[in-house]
Amino acid sequence: AHYCREHLHHHVVASLENGDAPAQSLLTGFERTEAGLLTEQRQQGVGSTMCGATGTVALIRDGSLHIGWLGDCRAVLCRGGECIELTRDHILRGGPATDGSEHARVLGEGGHVDGGRLSGFLEVARAFGDLDQSTGRKPPGLSGTPELRSQPLHAEDEFVLVASDELWRLLDSQAAVRLARQDLRAHANVAMAAERLVEEALLTRRADDNIT
Repeated sequence: AHYCREHLHHHVVASLENGDAPAQSLLTGFERTEAGLLTEQRQQGVGSTMCGATGTVALIRDGSLHIGWLGDCRAVLCRGGECIELTRDHILRGGPATDGSEHARVLGEGGHVDGGRLSGFLEVARAFGDLDQSTGRKPPGLSGTPELRSQPLHAEDEFVLVASDELWRLLDSQAAVRLARQDLRAHANVAMAAERLVEEALLTRRADDNIT
């Protein structure tokens, strides 16, 4: 996660400055981050424990919102108070934001699913890193390629909420949008609205995983 935080946005911006379209810039940024992370993990080694990260990037260009994502971080758009889900969770266990295509892709790439988990232990089907030191490769079926979406923006669009999976485990998308909207209307402060969501999950709903 630290590696992605330090490198991902720089790779996206570099691709934009090179003249690439937003969707291509997101794809290039993710690919370069993934390649660099795997190289570092091969050089330094991470013992027997696999280390990886999920991520979602939102990029606004020319009146459209462009999203690239891996894993179970989620992005939702508030349009006139209503929630529009922009991403689907790349998980193999059933849920409202998933479908069967990731399961089929994993199997088609030689991976196996046991108990709703890739290789029996990974909840996500796409992620940065997770190099298996015993093979020098990612587990079969675990993709480092992001899914992409472009969404034209409208006058009634109010904000985009991007958060890690523990928030979505405790709050459905519409509930999270409603809470954020109430706080933004009351205080007009983005940082306070984000903190309000964290507090709701952490203190009221007893979250036990990271919330970003």
